[in-house]
Order: sequence, then structure tokens, then C-alpha cells
Amino acid sequence: MTIDDHPRAAEFLALLDSRVKPKLKRHCIGVAETLLAIGLREGLDPMRCIEAGLLHDSCKHLKKKEYLAEAERRGIPISAAARAKPMLLHGPIAAEEARHLHGIKNTDLYEAIYWHTTGTPGLNPLGLALYLADFSEPNREYPESAEARARYEANGLADALAFTAAAKLAFVLTKDAVDPATAAFHQWVMEGMPR
Repeated sequence: MTIDDHPRAAEFLALLDSRVKPKLKRHCIGVAETLLAIGLREGLDPMRCIEAGLLHDSCKHLKKKEYLAEAERRGIPISAAARAKPMLLHGPIAAEEARHLHGIKNTDLYEAIYWHTTGTPGLNPLGLALYLADFSEPNREYPESAEARARYEANGLADALAFTAAAKLAFVLTKDAVDPATAAFHQWVMEGMPR
């Protein structure tokens, strides 16, 4: 199975073409392909994997003020960290757009897209897989991305997520604005992702 097997793949790819730079489009395709591979291994719905991968960054083209205005318009809560770094809102806005513009009603897909940047305790299996795929897809050339891929292949999802959550938290701690969901997700993952 490939992303081209999704009946709306061309529509979603055209949306990316109209909004984002080619590098970000390649990333979205890479995430969709990586998420599909993870999803097939983890027993997730392949169509949802493709949708999540292609749509997760579909609102990353907005400007700083546009993120805040769009979040306010849609009633999305804005944390202090998101006020300081509005790009943190691209996931929640994309989730809302997937629901309202694209008619995608699946709750797991909505949650996966919404939380793909920060994670959140209790994140569903599609969301966990998207969080990992977004960090580790092969177009990401960071050593940490390669390490996350290697850990997934060698030890499975829990180990790769623990590594990814720790790497992302370490990175954001070097910044001025840390979203509280990032730290809470890291703690939840380190505690063994209780369900």
C-alpha cells in the first residue's frame, strides 16, 4: 500500500502544493509514508495514517498573527507558550480544518493532528505513531531522527517514543517558550504510557 491508494491523496497533495514550500510538502509525504509503515506494523488504519501524515502540517504556512487570530476564531485554547511561539498552534488549527473543511470526523485522527507537535498524556495510538513519524521521517537529517528510526526498528514503539519525547523536551528547554503539554507528555511516556 502507498499514499496514492488513498482516494483523496491527490486532493490533499494539491492543498499542500497551494500552501507550503516543496521542502515542507516532501516532509508531509515522508511523514505519511513513515506513518503508514508504522501503522501497518502497529495495526492502525492505513487510510487514517495517510490522512494524518498529509494533513498534519497543512496549516504551517500561516504568519505569526494569523495563527493567533485563527486559533481565537476557532475557539482553540492558546497557552502562554503558544502566545510566545504561535507556530505551536499549527497542529490544532490543522485538526480543526481537517474536521470542518475536509469533513474528516474521526476523533483519533483529529487528536493525532492536534497534538502531533507537543504530544499530550493519553494520546491515542494514531497520535503516538504520528508524533514519532513526524520526528523520524527520513527527510529529517538530524542524528536524533535517525536514532529514533533505529530505535523503532530495533526495540519498537515505546522505546522510540521515549527517545523522541526526551529529545524534543531537551530541545524545547533551550527555548524561551515551553508548552506544558510537551513536559507532561514526556513524563507520561517515561512512566510507561499508562492506559
